[in-house]
Amino acid sequence: MQSLESTISSWGKSTALRIPSALVKASGLRIGQTVRLESSADGSITIRPVLARPDLAALLAQVTPENLPDQADVLSGKPAGSEVW
Repeated sequence: MQSLESTISSWGKSTALRIPSALVKASGLRIGQTVRLESSADGSITIRPVLARPDLAALLAQVTPENLPDQADVLSGKPAGSEVW
């Protein structure tokens, strides 16, 4: 775990903290990435990346005739595992 120091400063009407590039690189973060800030009872702050989740429209856009399941597989009515029919 890498540890570096920085100074809290003012940026307009917000509070800013510059994160040294070495720490950003070591953490796998990137400029423009959305992060979640979490505070703890001990006063510490954790920064975690927010992972993008595709929406339904984006997932459905990936469906093509070539990757659709065969209707025989879907409608056979025969259990393929431990499901109950």
